[in-house]
Amino acid sequence: MRVRRAGRVCLVILTAASLAPTSMYLASAHLHPAATLNLNVRSNTTIDGDAATLEFDSNQVWAVPAPDVASGRLGTASPSSDAGPRIRPDGLWFTAVTVIVGDEPPAPMFTNAVTIPQLLLAMDVKLGDMDVVRPSLDAALFPDLRVRVIRVTQAVETVTEATSSPTLIQYSSDLPVGTTRITKAGLAGQVIRTYRITYRNGREWSRELLAEQVVSAPAAQVELRGTGLVGRTQTGQASWYDCTGNFAAHLTLPKGTVVIVTDLDNGKTVTVVINDRGPYGVPGRIIDLCSPAFAQLAPLGQGVANVQITW
Repeated sequence: MRVRRAGRVCLVILTAASLAPTSMYLASAHLHPAATLNLNVRSNTTIDGDAATLEFDSNQVWAVPAPDVASGRLGTASPSSDAGPRIRPDGLWFTAVTVIVGDEPPAPMFTNAVTIPQLLLAMDVKLGDMDVVRPSLDAALFPDLRVRVIRVTQAVETVTEATSSPTLIQYSSDLPVGTTRITKAGLAGQVIRTYRITYRNGREWSRELLAEQVVSAPAAQVELRGTGLVGRTQTGQASWYDCTGNFAAHLTLPKGTVVIVTDLDNGKTVTVVINDRGPYGVPGRIIDLCSPAFAQLAPLGQGVANVQITW
């Protein structure tokens, strides 16, 4: 009889010992709100009237849409006045966050995740190679955090675009001062351009030019302006600088002005278009020619030439 009673006592002790870890685990979850609980939603949150029921599996990370607890209750726990992990559905600690994916509306969520990657994984949000997450993926979750996933995509686009026509200005003493006449209409050119376009949440964010092919060059518009005077002239020195074409720099003449440059030492002439400003800081210098234009008057090694310009 004594042996049987001792066996029964041992059985009771062993049974209590086997249940102790579960009781201590639940107690620690209740007494230490800062502890992390790894849980997973086993079934979707169901909301019936003013009550919501959550079912969880242990040892998993979970995230569920946050029901409206302002007018009801979540499980068996009433919402506290503080947001974040101090709200407890069915005695389980969680964090309240808001997640915005792409152009979708903000989604309030309850989760036991402690990092943003855990949260997105629990929500089954898959990130593309170029997607941007704000704050960064190594940031920890905290109550009322707003997590934004920016969907980034790229596309290559080829378009035909028009190029504007330049304007060349000429002066005539046959026209009254202030009179303008277009003697030749300009014509826009065409160019084929290929762009790499970056989109954020479906909206164009930037474009990068990858290639360009000129289909037709623009034709310049020629504009005649009246001076009422004999053609104007200026005498001084011409220098040159490294640029291409029959262009030149002048301190005051409008850009687009057509100028005839005459070398006073050899009588050679060249016609250029003003498209730049200069020369600066050298007394007597009146025009700065592109190297190909200067070479039509004198060798580049000469450096400067005595010239008269007419426009």
